[in-house]
Amino acid sequence: MLRCKTEKLIITKLGKPITVGGIHGMIDPLRALFPDRKLNPQTIRMSVICNWLNENNISLEKAQEQAGHKWPGTTEKYIKVNSSHQREMINCYFPSI
Repeated sequence: MLRCKTEKLIITKLGKPITVGGIHGMIDPLRALFPDRKLNPQTIRMSVICNWLNENNISLEKAQEQAGHKWPGTTEKYIKVNSSHQREMINCYFPSI
Protein backbone atom coordinates (compact mmCIF):
# COMPACT_ATOMS: atom_id res chain seq x y z
CA MET A 1 0.00 0.00 0.00
CA LEU A 2 1.22 3.49 -0.83
CA ARG A 3 2.24 5.65 2.08
CA CYS A 4 1.78 8.87 0.15
CA LYS A 5 -0.97 10.33 -1.97
CA THR A 6 -0.02 11.03 -5.57
CA GLU A 7 -1.61 11.32 -8.98
CA LYS A 8 1.60 10.12 -10.67
CA LEU A 9 1.72 6.73 -12.37
CA ILE A 10 5.36 5.91 -11.61
CA ILE A 11 6.98 6.93 -8.37
CA THR A 12 10.31 6.22 -6.70
CA LYS A 13 10.77 4.24 -3.49
CA LEU A 14 10.51 7.52 -1.61
CA GLY A 15 7.16 8.37 -3.23
CA LYS A 16 8.48 11.10 -5.51
CA PRO A 17 7.48 11.25 -9.19
CA ILE A 18 10.07 9.61 -11.39
CA THR A 19 11.88 11.85 -13.86
CA VAL A 20 12.21 11.33 -17.59
CA GLY A 21 15.88 10.51 -17.03
CA GLY A 22 14.86 7.91 -14.47
CA ILE A 23 12.54 6.23 -16.97
CA HIS A 24 15.28 6.18 -19.60
CA GLY A 25 17.61 4.73 -16.95
CA MET A 26 15.22 1.82 -16.41
CA ILE A 27 14.78 1.18 -20.14
CA ASP A 28 18.39 1.50 -21.36
CA PRO A 29 19.60 -1.81 -19.83
CA LEU A 30 16.73 -3.65 -21.55
CA ARG A 31 17.58 -2.50 -25.10
CA ALA A 32 19.95 -5.42 -25.66
CA LEU A 33 17.02 -7.81 -25.12
CA PHE A 34 15.14 -6.22 -28.04
CA PRO A 35 17.77 -5.42 -30.70
CA ASP A 36 15.24 -5.34 -33.55
CA ARG A 37 12.95 -2.79 -31.84
CA LYS A 38 13.16 0.89 -31.07
CA LEU A 39 12.79 0.77 -27.29
CA ASN A 40 11.99 4.06 -25.59
CA PRO A 41 9.23 5.40 -23.32
CA GLN A 42 7.16 6.62 -26.27
CA THR A 43 7.16 3.30 -28.14
CA ILE A 44 6.33 1.44 -24.92
CA ARG A 45 3.41 3.81 -24.28
CA MET A 46 2.16 3.35 -27.85
CA SER A 47 2.40 -0.42 -27.48
CA VAL A 48 0.41 -0.38 -24.24
CA ILE A 49 -2.38 1.73 -25.77
CA CYS A 50 -2.52 -0.55 -28.85
CA ASN A 51 -2.71 -3.57 -26.56
CA TRP A 52 -5.59 -2.04 -24.58
CA LEU A 53 -7.62 -1.41 -27.72
CA ASN A 54 -6.74 -4.35 -29.95
CA GLU A 55 -5.96 -7.26 -27.61
CA ASN A 56 -7.89 -6.46 -24.43
CA ASN A 57 -10.80 -4.84 -26.31
CA ILE A 58 -11.02 -1.96 -23.85
CA SER A 59 -13.54 0.65 -25.00
CA LEU A 60 -12.23 3.70 -26.81
CA GLU A 61 -13.51 5.96 -24.03
CA LYS A 62 -11.76 3.97 -21.28
CA ALA A 63 -8.48 3.82 -23.25
CA GLN A 64 -8.71 7.57 -23.93
CA GLU A 65 -9.15 8.25 -20.23
CA GLN A 66 -6.30 5.93 -19.20
CA ALA A 67 -3.97 7.37 -21.84
CA GLY A 68 -4.81 10.94 -20.82
CA HIS A 69 -5.80 11.97 -24.34
CA LYS A 70 -7.97 15.05 -24.66
CA TRP A 71 -9.56 14.03 -27.97
CA PRO A 72 -11.00 10.59 -28.89
CA GLY A 73 -9.42 10.87 -32.34
CA THR A 74 -5.97 10.75 -30.77
CA THR A 75 -6.74 7.41 -29.14
CA GLU A 76 -8.62 6.13 -32.20
CA LYS A 77 -5.39 6.20 -34.23
CA TYR A 78 -4.16 3.22 -32.21
CA ILE A 79 -6.97 0.91 -33.37
CA LYS A 80 -5.68 -1.61 -35.89
CA VAL A 81 -7.94 -2.42 -38.81
CA ASN A 82 -8.85 -6.09 -39.10
CA SER A 83 -8.43 -6.50 -42.86
CA SER A 84 -9.62 -10.13 -42.94
CA HIS A 85 -12.89 -9.10 -41.24
CA GLN A 86 -13.30 -6.24 -43.72
CA ARG A 87 -12.69 -8.63 -46.61
CA GLU A 88 -15.35 -11.02 -45.28
CA MET A 89 -17.87 -8.19 -45.03
CA ILE A 90 -17.14 -7.01 -48.57
CA ASN A 91 -17.45 -10.56 -49.92
CA CYS A 92 -20.75 -10.97 -48.09
CA TYR A 93 -22.32 -8.01 -49.86
CA PHE A 94 -20.34 -8.14 -53.10
CA PRO A 95 -19.50 -11.79 -53.82
CA SER A 96 -17.02 -12.42 -56.59
CA ILE A 97 -18.40 -13.88 -59.78
